[in-house]
Amino acid sequence: MTHFKARIWMLLVMQLWVPAQAASPLQRLTRVDVSRALAATPGRYSTLGIPPGASYVLRCSSGCVALLWCRLWCHDSPADACIFSDIVVMPEYDETNTADVIPCYTMRQKSYMNQAVIESSQEWISNHPGRLKENLMDKSYVTGDLDTCLLLEGVTFPWFLLDFGEPVTFQHVRIIAQTGSNVYTFCDVEVRVGISPVSTPGDFSSYRLLGKFAGPATENQDVDFKAAKPVTARFVSVQKMKQDWFQPCHVEVY
Repeated sequence: MTHFKARIWMLLVMQLWVPAQAASPLQRLTRVDVSRALAATPGRYSTLGIPPGASYVLRCSSGCVALLWCRLWCHDSPADACIFSDIVVMPEYDETNTADVIPCYTMRQKSYMNQAVIESSQEWISNHPGRLKENLMDKSYVTGDLDTCLLLEGVTFPWFLLDFGEPVTFQHVRIIAQTGSNVYTFCDVEVRVGISPVSTPGDFSSYRLLGKFAGPATENQDVDFKAAKPVTARFVSVQKMKQDWFQPCHVEVY
């Protein structure tokens, strides 16, 4: 099928599967090649058969929309089935396991994170050496994998700062909260945007407030800070406005 020959395939999919979904906005999907192993990584995962003669596009896309946890769907051609997964795969993801690749479609939008430089308050590396700020620069995220989340020490107002190198225009800053019993600590988060560097690290009071999240979050929640209209900024600060450790797991700016 010619659709498979395009590297990126943008779709507008009518949400027809469930009546309650019928009035929802159209979903924009982006084609991205993902290995079968990654799509089936432990987490929320299910499959759905495709009846003979049925359109796999409508069957799989509407099926994913009907599952509130679905973030990615794939077409398993040999099994003639849809694969639904809660992993996050960005449109700019590059699959290295090419021998196991299958065509998938992500609901995420292209993010500015690829061009960002990140700074942060003190990471808790004494107990968790692998949980660094650079983990937020990912192109894919397995929901609930705490070992790949950033963990900041419980200093006064822990923070991280994104520098895109030049002003960019966006409307959303999306953060995926952690999983597990401590998810209630994902709260009191403030996002600000600015054009110039701050003189004192951690003091972002001169930046424009984009949004606040009182929380607490639920497990794996997509916490979306959305401006009323697109903003142009070079810097995005994310700060927990209390003395407590802070562990965001995935960030998108678009």
